[in-house]
Amino acid sequence: MYNAKNEPAMFLNVKQQLRKYNYSFKEIERMRNDYADLKKEAEKPAEDKMDMLEFLNKNYPTAEDFLLSDVKKKYKETFGIVKTFDVLKEEIEATKLFKVSRIHNVYHVKRL
Repeated sequence: MYNAKNEPAMFLNVKQQLRKYNYSFKEIERMRNDYADLKKEAEKPAEDKMDMLEFLNKNYPTAEDFLLSDVKKKYKETFGIVKTFDVLKEEIEATKLFKVSRIHNVYHVKRL
């Protein structure tokens, strides 16, 4: 079936496959570029990163007890780096001025 206004159906299918291929190709390129940017950022040393003790004293100067999830959120806002609870727990306990405890499956940071 050939309509004078439209191209034959076979050519439409070919065009559709070509559009799909081009879209996939562009998405793969975008993903590769994003991955390369993430890799560069991970390799880049963070000179502006302060140590954990300074960070905690700046953000929680008088708090005796606060949530580890709050620390994680503020750390992400400040540095743009997402750290897991395990990594944060190790860094906080390495200061020897704070202790991380788990109460009812919620992590709390307590000042010693």
